[in-house]
Amino acid sequence: MLRRTFMAAAAAASLLAGTASAQETPTMNAFDMIAEKEGFMNFVKALQATGYDEKLRTEGPFTVFVPNDEAFDDPDVEAAFNELMLPANLDKLTSLVGYHIIPGAYTLEELRNKEVQFETMNGEMLRVEGVDEARVGDAAVLAADGIATNGVIYVIDAVQMPMSMPMMKKN
Repeated sequence: MLRRTFMAAAAAASLLAGTASAQETPTMNAFDMIAEKEGFMNFVKALQATGYDEKLRTEGPFTVFVPNDEAFDDPDVEAAFNELMLPANLDKLTSLVGYHIIPGAYTLEELRNKEVQFETMNGEMLRVEGVDEARVGDAAVLAADGIATNGVIYVIDAVQMPMSMPMMKKN
């Protein structure tokens, strides 16, 4: 467990290492920033399968909540994700990925001491909290404020399940 926590933290730090600070001009788009780092392979595959990779390269601004690969280690989540990756389930996968992306770029400082409901790219609402510890839905924020040319990236420790996908919700 300690090794997994360390690996998750290392992956999160890796994503944000070398990103532009608020005073610097960012040089990478959101998708390329996520894809170039280790520890986010599952989410990158989902972005590519759904076409969100192109949106995150060319459109924006967006705030992207990226589950690290450890977020997919739960056997139920892994099984559901593998099923969603089948071509017949592209609409559901697109909904799941869209639930991790909100229009607009929001830094942690802008969310500090707030609890906000954001409409995600799939049209459903997602709760983001900046009170005490930062949370996105039921996930903890492991790293924040990866500044891309077209948005902000957060690393989270759990895949967020839209309400429209009750079969994927944990009991």
